[in-house]
Amino acid sequence: MTADKGIQFAPRALPLAPLTPPPSLISSPAPRNSGLSRATIRRANDVVLTAQPGTESSHETTISTVEDPSQTPARIPEPQLHEERPGHPQKPPPRWPQTVDPRLISMAAERPSLHFPRTMRLKQRRDFAEIRQQGQRLVNGCLIANWTPLAPDCRSRVGVITSRRLGPAVVRSRARRLLRETFRLHQHDLREPVRVVLVARPSIVGKGLPDVERDFLSAMRRAKLLKASE
Repeated sequence: MTADKGIQFAPRALPLAPLTPPPSLISSPAPRNSGLSRATIRRANDVVLTAQPGTESSHETTISTVEDPSQTPARIPEPQLHEERPGHPQKPPPRWPQTVDPRLISMAAERPSLHFPRTMRLKQRRDFAEIRQQGQRLVNGCLIANWTPLAPDCRSRVGVITSRRLGPAVVRSRARRLLRETFRLHQHDLREPVRVVLVARPSIVGKGLPDVERDFLSAMRRAKLLKASE
């Protein structure tokens, strides 16, 4: 049987199979060590491929989970509050009054100075010899006093003698310090300026300053060189 040339047969339409995305495009969790950031993984998970069966075209719909930056309020950094360091504590007020009593000033002005400079010490040998030859002499307790008067406008001067009979150098040095300190403390108790030479006796060894002061004042009182108050 031969086909008629005037009849044309249309091709048979084949049924369309539904389009399905390949497994590689389906969202799957990315490996932990893939080196992708979290934002990239999130975007890949948000891609959804939809295909309607029976249609010849397909399209992709991307749903983003990131908020619209235009609607997201800008974050304003809060000002950092710096705590102030505690300052130094205030100094307590002085316990003594700020104003000085005028009576104390007058008492300090009237009190004589006990300054004992080296110019008040006798050092020349001729001065010692002159006082011992021409002056007056008095023995009392642990010392011997030799003196001569001076002019009223002069200051009293003193010389000290310690012999080897007292003992070693340490003992003699201590005796000299005791006699000079005694004269320094009582230099203003004398009635008139004098040149006095104090000779230490062996009984001065072992005595203290109060004992030497007592013997010195007793000798000056007997010599009538102390002021009336004494």
